Amino acid sequence: HNAPSQSQCHQSSFISNHACRRASPQGSPYFSGHALLRHCMRSPLLASIVCAIGLQTASTDERGRASLDKLWLEIKSDKSWRHGYHRYYERELAAYRHMEGLRLLEIGVDKGYSLRVWLEYFSAPSLVEGIGVWSQNSTKDSRKERDLAAARSCEFRPELCRIVRVREVDQSNQTSLRRHAMNSRCWHVIIDDGSHVPWHQMLAFMQFFPKVCAGGLYVIEDLEGSYLERANFYGYKFAGGIGRTFPSNTVESFKDLIDVLMRGRFQHSGFTVLGREVDKDIVRLTFGDGNIFAEKRPSSPDWKFARYPARHNYFPQKCFERSVEKYSATLGHIYPTHKI
Repeated sequence: HNAPSQSQCHQSSFISNHACRRASPQGSPYFSGHALLRHCMRSPLLASIVCAIGLQTASTDERGRASLDKLWLEIKSDKSWRHGYHRYYERELAAYRHMEGLRLLEIGVDKGYSLRVWLEYFSAPSLVEGIGVWSQNSTKDSRKERDLAAARSCEFRPELCRIVRVREVDQSNQTSLRRHAMNSRCWHVIIDDGSHVPWHQMLAFMQFFPKVCAGGLYVIEDLEGSYLERANFYGYKFAGGIGRTFPSNTVESFKDLIDVLMRGRFQHSGFTVLGREVDKDIVRLTFGDGNIFAEKRPSSPDWKFARYPARHNYFPQKCFERSVEKYSATLGHIYPTHKI
């Protein structure tokens, strides 16, 4: 590749996204050059060096579509440069990226720029939906702010505005969440980038995970809230901390859900933490640095709960009974929805 001139790599002391896109051929999605590219955003000197050598970055996939890291850097989203979520999303979303008719919901829309990224990233979505709260700010017209968020999301792809939907739904309000869930079809991907308050994250998961399509994915971001002993996010005061239990710590709650996932292995098919209508179809939990991925049971016969583990020559329930009952007593004090 021919590297652009140094003058092309500067724009008001910042690196030009366009110039460095030209200097960035396809590469591994985990190539360390991304770290240097982020520093370029802050340092004109590094910008010159990087662009001069034509730094290889993971700018596109095998179909030539931009990577999430690249898309997030373009809108200066902290999902990439601060949190490093691209390290997980590229792998986790690979199965959905080119799905025909994909339906996505993001909790926490704000100005709409994150929805723009999803419109660019997925190749054939039928719905990109965002929910948030604008009415709490009395100095602004909430309907106008919501409509502006929707318009920003597709301003560079106006032909896709027809598949964008932005709604006002309060993540802190169980009734608001339930109403939206009841009035919606299933979503293939749900991403919680809302208030970051642990209790709100759990409320949303309990209402929305049952509405994830078979084989779909639910993602919770910004789990640092689970560890903050005292915090105020967006006007919501809360107290978390390591080792705190539901509803004060999302991470601890999902640790408990691992036992729901494993319930077939200790012969208690009715074991639940958040209620069977919520957690019975979790088939995978993946913990990342700052995020959690929960996969919904696919519809194929191979994924029926009763199929595995095979019952013949397996350990009888009495081999697990006492420890399950003892642990269940502890869970019962934490989760009113817990049953065995």
